Amino acid sequence: DRDHSTSSTTSSSLKMEDDGPCPFLSEQEQEQRVKDEQDTSMEDDGEGEGEEDGEAGSPTQGGRRRRVSTSSSRELRNLLSDVKPNKPWSHSRIPEQIELCESLEKALAELKGFGEHSEPFLHRVRKSEAPDYYLVIKEPMDLGSMTKKLRKLQYLSKAEFTRDFHLMLQNCRSYNTDPQSVYRDHANKLERKSRLVLSRIPPLDLSHPRPSLFSLPSPSSPSDP
Repeated sequence: DRDHSTSSTTSSSLKMEDDGPCPFLSEQEQEQRVKDEQDTSMEDDGEGEGEEDGEAGSPTQGGRRRRVSTSSSRELRNLLSDVKPNKPWSHSRIPEQIELCESLEKALAELKGFGEHSEPFLHRVRKSEAPDYYLVIKEPMDLGSMTKKLRKLQYLSKAEFTRDFHLMLQNCRSYNTDPQSVYRDHANKLERKSRLVLSRIPPLDLSHPRPSLFSLPSPSSPSDP
């Protein structure tokens, strides 16, 4: 009977501990017990989420997934950087045209990248900056307009390209008549820079149609008997 009573008391105590606050613990101990149970429950939930979604609940799974994602993004950027932009002259059947356009594109890139000296010539002059500009300059030209002409395949020779470039500089000097003008100084330095740049352009001229290599001679008119 004593053993049975002791066993009943023990099981009753365990049941009280599982189902509710234990009367043998102080209030502070009971609060700590509840807090520990809540922390254990949150850890279990976090592990479940980590196994399912590979997120923060599982450092190994989540960390690995993030690293793979970062690596994939880097590889995608590298692939995109390797893709060359489609150039209008890429599919030309005339090798000389491809050579000319490629050299003109490189020349424009060098001229545009000449720092503060090329900056005033990158775009058309705005009327808000110089209201009377187009009253003085009848044929405006700038590096941006030259780029558009190149992409439209309007340059058929080095001479045409060079003409537009010198026209741009001449327009600058015609409008800025003061010898001390900062814009004239930019034009002079850009012109000195262009001497080396323009010398690299091959002297090709596609303005005259070339005879076809496979063209046959025109038939001669039949002679009179």
